[in-house]
Amino acid sequence: MLNLLDKCWKYRLQVVCHLCDHVSNVPELNENQVAVCRVCGGHVVEGAKHDDEKVIAFATTASILLLCSLLFELISFSRQGLVQSMGLMDVSLVMVKHQYEPLGALMAATITMLPASLLLFAFFLHTPLRKLLPTSLQIFMTKAIFFCKDWSMPEIFLVAVLVSLVKITSLADIGMGLSFWAYIGFVVFFLLTMLNIHRQNLWDSISHHSKYPQYPTRGRAIDSDVGGCHTCDLITKESECPRCHSAVHTRNPQSVQKTLAWLATAFMLYIPANIAPILITVFLNSPEPSTIIGGVAVLIEHGSYPIAIVIFVASVMLPLAKMAAFALFCWVVTKQKNICRLSFTQIYMIAEFLGKWSMIDVYVVAVLAALVQLSGMMEIVPGVGAVYFSLMVIASMIAAHSFDPKLLWDLEQKYADKE
Repeated sequence: MLNLLDKCWKYRLQVVCHLCDHVSNVPELNENQVAVCRVCGGHVVEGAKHDDEKVIAFATTASILLLCSLLFELISFSRQGLVQSMGLMDVSLVMVKHQYEPLGALMAATITMLPASLLLFAFFLHTPLRKLLPTSLQIFMTKAIFFCKDWSMPEIFLVAVLVSLVKITSLADIGMGLSFWAYIGFVVFFLLTMLNIHRQNLWDSISHHSKYPQYPTRGRAIDSDVGGCHTCDLITKESECPRCHSAVHTRNPQSVQKTLAWLATAFMLYIPANIAPILITVFLNSPEPSTIIGGVAVLIEHGSYPIAIVIFVASVMLPLAKMAAFALFCWVVTKQKNICRLSFTQIYMIAEFLGKWSMIDVYVVAVLAALVQLSGMMEIVPGVGAVYFSLMVIASMIAAHSFDPKLLWDLEQKYADKE
């Protein structure tokens, strides 16, 4: 880590910290260096990487492995001579089969379509072919990469598959097909692709930041009447970023109101998500519904304590803790309470990062429903609780994106003015 002071007399660019609004003057960095905000400790920018070849290689490998995982058998399930197998897309098709079409579309998007789009765009933007593309298309593809990154969840789905295998190992014989191993490889190379995408380099390759007016700024951006573009990090006084054409705001408009609205939605969905059955086990034509808490209790009865803890924390405690944290943030900002801003910012970063991991239980239900289909003997059907739970996770993620953490640091200036 490289902690950068504003007194750097020679710098390559200026970057506004999206957590606290502090402007950092960043000098030339080596590849293994990361500039961090000296105020809140958030990552500002990484050292310039020239890893186009790595991104191309990783993206190509990940794409091939994803294609392989779609073509072959993922998992097989056999019990008393009856055999059932599933492919990767069956987790989406089983939701459509049971008339949960939106949930099926969500599954397909988060585990295959969005990751595939990210890999495709990353490949083209890191090859000489990008020069043949219109600037507007390059901008669209770059924006899409970082959108897909936030909503792609192949690693969560992989963990859900492993949890599902643990849950049903005692019931039958399980076999892993070629797609299972291909998907593991895909997840590894997908994550490597994301780690090697350099945000600043990507935007500079479209239009270098030095082409735009520079605004010598100290302290916080809002004090100098400038804003940092949340999309491409360019500092500007315009209401529209001259590089990526995104709207630029010094603060997210109506941030608290939007966050509270989405939190209220998430909480209203949280109650039926935990009360309604998330899956229904049909054994010899006798249905037995199970809620999230009920599933955790069954795991404990079978001695699967680690898996029970993972499901309970990710599906019960984490969503509730996240909603409570963002409700507290909104209350603090609204009431203008004097707080430890650094601690609250760190909590914000953790809550935003962990939020989408609550989807693990929905993926587990989808895998079990697609795999355990022994007609006339045993069948697992997704319950309406899975729909409520998915909507709750989406609403809480949007709430996290709606909250502007810079508002927490505005409180410092308000208390300074009072003194």
